[in-house]
Order: sequence, then C-alpha cells, then structure tokens
Amino acid sequence: MGSSICRHEASRIYFSAHEAKLSKSAREVLVRLAGRLNICADQTIVLIAVSGDDGLPAPPNIVAERLGVVQQTLVSQAISPARIETVTDGPLLERVPKGPIGGIVIVTKP
Repeated sequence: MGSSICRHEASRIYFSAHEAKLSKSAREVLVRLAGRLNICADQTIVLIAVSGDDGLPAPPNIVAERLGVVQQTLVSQAISPARIETVTDGPLLERVPKGPIGGIVIVTKP
C-alpha cells in the first residue's frame, strides 16, 4: 500500500462512522506511507476529507479531527508540516471517488 504515492496515486485512510480515532491498522498504514512520502520530499502532500457511501457526511468537527490526526501522525514520522495541505471542499474533492466509509485520501502533487 502506498508504493505509488510519489507518482501521485492516492491512498486512503478509513475511519469508523463519526469517529476520528485511528485504528491500529490505519496507524500502521500511515507509518509505512510516511516512509514512502519521505522519499519524495519535494512533493506536497494533500489530505482530502471524504465522506463514504455509508450515510450522511461526518460533522465538520469530526472531519477536522480526522485531518488533524492524519497530519499529526505524518509529522510524527518526520514529514514537514509545511508540505501538508488539507482539502474539505471544492473541485478536488468532487473528483475523488467515495469509498465504503468516510476517511482521508492522501495524494501528492509537485
């Protein structure tokens, strides 16, 4: 997972409905992903908050918490906070397909 992140392919971190806590497996995925992201240190990391097909979108406070948790986890793995952008609305969000449940999509850009 995440092996193509430096080629601008997306990875997704899922959360339980209306939760902002990372599961153990999601944290492990983020740690592995951070290792890959450190390889392409010249690229910007974009965190995109997405809702799932499982019902109503998460409340804004939960979305903000999810973005914060993912960002903090990446920063704890030596990713510079200056490289990270967050997206909660707009055209980029509209292009990202929904998943089975809500989460954060992680993608890079030059």
